[in-house]
Formats: sequence, structure tokens, C-alpha cells
Amino acid sequence: MARRLMMLLVLWVTLGMCASSYGYFLIYNVSTTVKGIDEEAGTPISIPLKGYLVLNMDDNCDATLDINLILYGKNPAGQKVYTQLNDNGNDYLGYAFGYTQWGYFTIRLEGVDVFDFETGLMGKVKEKDVGLGSDSKKNVASSLKGVICVWDNMLLDTAEYITGTANISMTLNNKYTKTVNDTEPSWTQEQIIEGQLVDGEMTGLKPLLEDKGYVEVVP
Repeated sequence: MARRLMMLLVLWVTLGMCASSYGYFLIYNVSTTVKGIDEEAGTPISIPLKGYLVLNMDDNCDATLDINLILYGKNPAGQKVYTQLNDNGNDYLGYAFGYTQWGYFTIRLEGVDVFDFETGLMGKVKEKDVGLGSDSKKNVASSLKGVICVWDNMLLDTAEYITGTANISMTLNNKYTKTVNDTEPSWTQEQIIEGQLVDGEMTGLKPLLEDKGYVEVVP
């Protein structure tokens, strides 16, 4: 608990120093397969997971203004489900990030409350076009790799209680990132997640998953 409070304190100080009104967005595809033990059944279990990490980065010093993590996959019953973890909102997500002097971006994500997992990832940074027009190039990690540890609690669905570990990777979704940084139409963090009408069609991460048959799990 003390470690998590310290992590959040450092984050709040960073946001206080670097906050801006808009910034820009980065959307990453998340991929992992957690292998471990089903703590209720006492049997081995393997859970393939995909997801989206949405970062709203500050223009001035690359602090994070907001962050969302959506995880999706199949639960033990074989149903296609997804769940959303927020730092602001349902408070199921804790995080910290930074840049090293050697040109790497690091990020730590933690599941909070009914979720209990930790991840640590790192990726090499270089200038990349993220769709901002004349100011389109930002220092971005196109891919990040790391590990995830899960501690006997919910991971995706209310029926899952697993203790396990895995490698985890995140890859920048260039198409989605450039789309949401385009000012016509403009996008908010909520619209990226919940969707908005674009040319008469509902476009966003949740509508995309629901079109593929995934059902939201709300803890």
C-alpha cells in the first residue's frame, strides 16, 4: 500500500507541474497470455488477453493527462468479454511512467481494488508522426515489452481468480492514433472509449469490440 501511495504521489506532482488542456493521444494494442493457477479450482489455467491502452499525453513535457486500459478476451465459460480500467472514474488503474536518459520510455500499470496485477514495460523512443499536422512528430515508443504478475484476484471476468505471470507487449496503433489526433472531427478521451458518430457511423473502441461480439463486464 505504501509503495502504491508513493507512486501516485509522484504522479500527482508531475501532473501538477505539466498539465495542459488537451495534449495528444497515443493508442497501444496490448497482448499477453497469462499462465498460472486457478485459485478456486486449484488447476492450471491459461488466459490469452488483448487490449487497448489509451494515453492522453501533455504537449509541454509529456506528462500523462489521462489513461484508460481496456482488456478483452474469453472468460472460462467461453464468452467474449471486455472490461475497462480507469485512473479517473472507476479507479481500478494505477500507473507511473518516465523517460530514461538513454532514450527509453517506461510505464508501470497496476490493477487496483478487485484487480490485483502489476506490469512493467519499456520501449525505445524516437520521433514519430502521430497525426497532428504541422506539429505531428513526437518522441514516442512504437513498441514496449515487459512482464505482468497477477495475484489471486480478478483479471478479466468476475469468475476468474488467477495467480500467474507472463510476458506482455504493447504496439502503437498508428491508424487509431492518427485518427484521434486529427481535428476533424476532434476527439476527447471519453469519445475514444465510448465512441462518437463519424460519417453516420459510431466509431470508438467499445463500439469496435461490441461489433465483434464482446460484452462489457462491470465489476
